[in-house]
Amino acid sequence: MVTYRLWTQNDTIRPDLDKYLSGLWVQRKDKNEGQIYKGGKCEDMYDPFNQSPQFMSQIKGQTCAIMEGNNVQLQRANNMDNTTTEHDFFFVLDFCNHFKNYTGVKDCKTVDETVEVLNQIRVEFKVAHQFWNVATFVMNGHEMQTVFETQQLVLNKEVFQRQSYHVARESISLYNSYIVNWGW
Repeated sequence: MVTYRLWTQNDTIRPDLDKYLSGLWVQRKDKNEGQIYKGGKCEDMYDPFNQSPQFMSQIKGQTCAIMEGNNVQLQRANNMDNTTTEHDFFFVLDFCNHFKNYTGVKDCKTVDETVEVLNQIRVEFKVAHQFWNVATFVMNGHEMQTVFETQQLVLNKEVFQRQSYHVARESISLYNSYIVNWGW
């Protein structure tokens, strides 16, 4: 899960930050464009009675992908069959004007207007990680613990910047042992 929040100290552009920059989440299949998800308020997507207070405080004020019940697909349907499709999932932040066909925002600022104020806009990204721990999993009612890593990026019109966030497939090995996962 990648969330983001735009902020500035410039009172003039603060109300229209979403008209300067937009984020999209892209689910690809076999390296081709697949499903594209636009963003919405994270707090509106999660029931606070079904989430921990920690989780809800981390997503407050953030923008999340509107998945509408879709699941992120990350791997082959059958790892034994190399002819099946492979999936990946990305987050992209760009000028609102470039993404208006996907987001539906009609009154985006022009690229020139955005470049003019780019140095005044900051982006806060939060990347959620879930760590497997047997004891925590059992104590959390058979749910994994979500931990957010926060990163801030100061945008700059003079230098091209690229922050890449994607979900990578990981292999999980469970060992039959009396020593319960000490966080290694």
